Amino acid sequence: MKKLDASLLDEALNLLAESTEGHPKQHWVVCGGSSLLALGLVNRTTTRDVDVLAERLIAWDYGPKKNLRISFISRRDQVFFKLYATVDSDMGRHYEDLQDLQPTAEELLAAARWTRTQDPSGGFLFVLGEILKALGHESLVAQL
Repeated sequence: MKKLDASLLDEALNLLAESTEGHPKQHWVVCGGSSLLALGLVNRTTTRDVDVLAERLIAWDYGPKKNLRISFISRRDQVFFKLYATVDSDMGRHYEDLQDLQPTAEELLAAARWTRTQDPSGGFLFVLGEILKALGHESLVAQL
């Protein structure tokens, strides 16, 4: 896969925007190397993908005049981040949060595949497998 530079990233994001025409307005948050390129913080080719922080944001307005808007990441993104944090740290509060979310097998598989793009090491894969087993989804390990 070709690495992105600022020009190619701009082209890709414009194509994405065209593909969403006719749908409700969307708000995505981009992080990682693509964010660095888009903001002009680096001029080199840094990445091969666009990391979308939140597939969708849930915004709530606060205050008597509703003058403060806070956006929260979606449930799906919470599953992704909680799985990554559980594997990366321990089976403490992140694991408890993940259990409380009661992710489906489909959500966990997507999240697990995403975590592997963040840390492709063998050690991470081993711990990820153990976490999936602890969550009752041992069958997903073979699909990673």
